[in-house]
Amino acid sequence: MKRISRVVPPTAGAHGLAPDAPLETERMASPRTPPRVRPRARAGGRCENGPVSSTEPSVPDPAPLDVQREVPPRLVFRHSALGILAAVLFLICALPLMLSVPFFWLVVLVPIGFVVWLVRVRTTVDGDTVTARTVTGSRSVAWDDIASLRLGKRSGLMAVLGDDTALPLPAVHLRDLPALAIASGGRVPDPTGD
Repeated sequence: MKRISRVVPPTAGAHGLAPDAPLETERMASPRTPPRVRPRARAGGRCENGPVSSTEPSVPDPAPLDVQREVPPRLVFRHSALGILAAVLFLICALPLMLSVPFFWLVVLVPIGFVVWLVRVRTTVDGDTVTARTVTGSRSVAWDDIASLRLGKRSGLMAVLGDDTALPLPAVHLRDLPALAIASGGRVPDPTGD
């Protein structure tokens, strides 16, 4: 079989290179397949995944760590709204049974209850108070009344009050501690140390 080698002329912006960047082609066994073009290694650098000799930074410098973060006036922790899509898909899948089996239409109450729980349950945190809202009610507690935070089931957090009662914080998890530390205005220490 005859080997064919073609050179594709460089164009401005091809593969993110300058128009005068050297290109290299691969030999192909079939004339139907176009050659793959990739940049050659430049002097002083390495190929593809390594550093190249460029004086311009490719990623902007991150913000300095000593910059004071702005405290949000209010931070709301809630469950993902993607669960509503799951409830709608459940209804669509249960529709044939709801129409054919007597009293199976009561299954509609399950996704409706799930959506109500999903929309209603949340924790709102601001500089002065923590409000935990459940399906049936809500409770607000001042930050001064909270003695500590406790890790609950499934990495959920609970606020331990001064009288040793626990207040579950719905939709707040261990991964949310840095955001909770910022929203508390420094009352909760940041575990990441940033």
